[in-house]
Amino acid sequence: MTFKSLTEMVFKTKKGQVGAVQFDAMVSENHQMSAEVTAHPVENGSDITDHIRVNPREIEIVGVISNTPVILLSSVRAESPIEGDTERVVDRVNAAHEEIKKTMREGLLVQVITSLETYPEDMAIISYGVTRDAEKGNILEANLVLRQVQISYNEEVEVAIAEPEKVSSKKKKSKGKTTKKEATSSQSQKASSTLYSGLF
Repeated sequence: MTFKSLTEMVFKTKKGQVGAVQFDAMVSENHQMSAEVTAHPVENGSDITDHIRVNPREIEIVGVISNTPVILLSSVRAESPIEGDTERVVDRVNAAHEEIKKTMREGLLVQVITSLETYPEDMAIISYGVTRDAEKGNILEANLVLRQVQISYNEEVEVAIAEPEKVSSKKKKSKGKTTKKEATSSQSQKASSTLYSGLF
């Protein structure tokens, strides 16, 4: 039986996880879901969902990690609270504390596992607090607030572009510059006589 399963038996609560940090017990969970509704009148018959916008999800959790397992001897090395870390450690509290700070500092999106539901890998830590006193010297009581990051994806679509119409490459031949010449008197008399004979 592992340390985590023994701790679950003592605390009688389901373990939780934020990113790579696996808590020994979840003390409390506060799940928040809200929406914004338009303040303007909605036309009768319109799609009401167009006027309601769901806000990103938020969750507040308090998780506990201990350096002194209740059943095991405090001198025995326990499993690391970091997922994927197979080495046993003495200071589990510091290992978890540093991992949470790293996750928040680097702006990593994480998955959150709680007793109520599992949030996908789109949650960001927006607040992290730890309270230490004489009674909590060997445990990490992490107060975390996480908010969902809504991600949009761009989709590339191929658009067919029509080929432009072909323009004739033939060029008009230039006739050069032309000037009008006035008809001489003899040319005018000849044209008049031709017109006269044509009419009669």
